[in-house]
Amino acid sequence: MDGRRLILRQILSETTLRKLQLIEHLDLLTNPIEEEQLAAELVVSKRTLKNDIQQINNNFDFLHIHNTCQGIYLTYAEGKNYRAIYRYFLKHELGFRLLDYIFRESNVTLEQVAKELYTSPSTIYRLVNKLNQALEFYHIKICYPSLTFDGEEVDIRFFF
Repeated sequence: MDGRRLILRQILSETTLRKLQLIEHLDLLTNPIEEEQLAAELVVSKRTLKNDIQQINNNFDFLHIHNTCQGIYLTYAEGKNYRAIYRYFLKHELGFRLLDYIFRESNVTLEQVAKELYTSPSTIYRLVNKLNQALEFYHIKICYPSLTFDGEEVDIRFFF
């Protein structure tokens, strides 16, 4: 697994990561899979699986998970594929929006970022700590009190 997918997984919440794993699992299949078997392979309950499928179908306009008598399978909108999933998360997940904001803006405070991203300073603080763990792979980190990247310029450029 490459570094970008690794950091994607580290930044996502457990619920979002579980949904990503469901989509990836279905993407690899060539035939529909029974609900019980899929739940067992993903180590989730049937209820969790059904809820995740419903939420995915409500949130993603470029893919659909079908649950028919033949089994569960995934289809994409025309011209879309699994890469659209990663683009979606890069655009919508708070962790990636935070990284992008810090990269574009210099010396911003926790409060400024929280206001801009419509969340609380404590959420930003926890997220920065989580991001710093993931960013170790790239030899960079986010510093306080003004949120800036610390590391070699080449490492920061490579990451972005």
